[in-house]
Amino acid sequence: MEDRGGRLELLLPYATLEPVRELLLQMFMGEKFGRDTIWETHLAQELWVTDVDLEAVIDTQIMKLHEVFDLKVGSQIMLSATPQSKIELVCGDVPMYTAKMGRKGNQIAVMIEDRLEKVPHDQ
Repeated sequence: MEDRGGRLELLLPYATLEPVRELLLQMFMGEKFGRDTIWETHLAQELWVTDVDLEAVIDTQIMKLHEVFDLKVGSQIMLSATPQSKIELVCGDVPMYTAKMGRKGNQIAVMIEDRLEKVPHDQ
């Protein structure tokens, strides 16, 4: 879902397909009729209710490995973010939105400002 265009790429090792190769070569009932809209509709409905992790990234730090291993309870890491800084909402490694951090009652909240569009790799 990296490009957020709804395209799904699936990579299967050849060794996984070889045992069922003959089955995959057979024509199945309904195949001659083209697309299976019932299956497509079901898949689309399930995708809309799928849980995904969305993380709010306040700041990132580059540290030497020995500094990371030296961290212990009570260690402090100084962040360059301020309460006015924009933060990034990411899904996995994919930046999705920019937002401002704030508060709603006793809860920390974010207000989405912009949706980040993916830039093609060749640009």
